[in-house]
Amino acid sequence: MNMKEQILSISEAAEYLGVFTLTLRTWEKKGMLKAFRTLGGHRRYKKSDLDKIIEGTNPAQRVVNAQTAGGISDTTPRCLPLNH
Repeated sequence: MNMKEQILSISEAAEYLGVFTLTLRTWEKKGMLKAFRTLGGHRRYKKSDLDKIIEGTNPAQRVVNAQTAGGISDTTPRCLPLNH
């Protein structure tokens, strides 16, 4: 990992993407997003990985698009975006 890589907590990452923290946990469980853990067990995310979702180069991006558009896809976790 690049020492200049920006790292976000789960709540910061959720706010950045406009989803609930539960959504991030679901994506991690399904292998759609990688998280790493602190020594205390807290999830951390690379901002560059989150940017891939926004840019559409990560499978979770389909979910973000569906939520933003107000639609439901077969990959959409059953939760609402924060900006509902």
